[in-house]
Amino acid sequence: MLHITRRTANNLYFTLRDNKKQASGVGHFYLFKFTNDMTNRSVYLMNTAATSITHNARYSHLVFTEGTHVTLNPEGFFKYTVYEVTDNTLTDDSTLNDTHIVEQGKAFVKDNAVTEVSYTEYTPTDATNTLNKNTVYLNI
Repeated sequence: MLHITRRTANNLYFTLRDNKKQASGVGHFYLFKFTNDMTNRSVYLMNTAATSITHNARYSHLVFTEGTHVTLNPEGFFKYTVYEVTDNTLTDDSTLNDTHIVEQGKAFVKDNAVTEVSYTEYTPTDATNTLNKNTVYLNI
């Protein structure tokens, strides 16, 4: 699972070369599709628009800033799909099919600026109409 923090530079690691679709020597690019699980809205990121992408024998390393290169909103869970393509001008996946997919998975987007809600326990101030201090019984 990918962990993405909003409004910061994110370092993500993929195994894009394991399922390589294009022949060696053919220029290839990666189109990243992020689909929010709640809204079902998709946003796209072409690897050429990201800060950087590097490859080694084991993994591919993508660096991008959420909010600058792509905005993943609202925070929460996303499905991601990575397509290997030869055209770096694509803005969506409408012309692509499943044969272009090199990786799929889940991503969790969080916002460090949002703090958790704190809860306090309710304590009754008197024992009127209560039993065991938290249970209220009504007479009908």
